[in-house]
Amino acid sequence: MGDDTESLSLGPGGAIELMIEDARWLLVDGLPDALDAAVRALGEHCNVADARFAASILLCDDSRIQALNAQFRNKNRATNVLSFPSGDDDYIGDIALAYETVTREAQESGLACTAHTSHLVV
Repeated sequence: MGDDTESLSLGPGGAIELMIEDARWLLVDGLPDALDAAVRALGEHCNVADARFAASILLCDDSRIQALNAQFRNKNRATNVLSFPSGDDDYIGDIALAYETVTREAQESGLACTAHTSHLVV
């Protein structure tokens, strides 16, 4: 899979760093806008103004998230999402999402992939 990184604006001074490790995520219609809205909602929930915060989102596959899950949680299996809060007022933290698990769960639940992904981010 190719490696692509892009930065999405969240308003003056705020940003999401979107790291795409699994190119299949690029096929999900409307995903950048859905992630933007989800991170804005997360910022509001955390009482952080758009202008002050940032976050990073890793869009990867099951094997990558399994490795992260084993490394950070001692669980050697894939999962849908992992989150790593920063504890910093200006940086919400890091979020990793696994394509195969997220899309399978969305399909099984009858949800659009963008809706399920947004739900997992918030």
